[in-house]
Amino acid sequence: MTAFIPVKSMALLTCLIIGSLAGCSSTPDPNFFILQATQNHGVQSLAKQDDVIIVGPVILPEHLSRREMISRSEDYRVSVAEFDRWAEPLDSSIALVVSDNLSTIFGSEQVLDYYARLAVPADYTVRIRVLEFGRLEGSVQLLAVWSIHNQSGDKIALRKIRYAQAFAASEDKIKQVEAMSTLLGQMSLDIAKAISSAKPAG
Repeated sequence: MTAFIPVKSMALLTCLIIGSLAGCSSTPDPNFFILQATQNHGVQSLAKQDDVIIVGPVILPEHLSRREMISRSEDYRVSVAEFDRWAEPLDSSIALVVSDNLSTIFGSEQVLDYYARLAVPADYTVRIRVLEFGRLEGSVQLLAVWSIHNQSGDKIALRKIRYAQAFAASEDKIKQVEAMSTLLGQMSLDIAKAISSAKPAG
């Protein structure tokens, strides 16, 4: 004798089976990355700087203002790594890394983040606009416009520079973040040299 299963019961059974199968296919856990200062990677030191230096704001294009890591190809496409993410907002991370680098380069504890300007007058303010930052074909690149302003607000330096480091497609995301940190170190050194050149002798 064939058992008859009501339509409602069949629908419920189907849902339970589908739900069970969905539970078996687990979503991978995301990987979180953070940029690091390069004081342990041979960043050149300059003469000690006692002036107060404020770093920020750092401005990013919209496609970089997200937690997922971005890669760009030359055919107008952008790839989003869904499971490779920044541990903190990228603009804040860049500001902190550049601040730490400048602090090491100058041997100074008076290199502060952007929000410190509300309490401490700055002798020099470093503003950074990032245009590109990440993997592009066979390299990791940083294209940025940075400027330095003195205490009076006068612009004493303005640069638009592309920094690049060869990067093989087979290398992993940790190597990519290390390369990106290295590029920020190179930019930090250029900024430090510009500040040193602007400082009056004596």
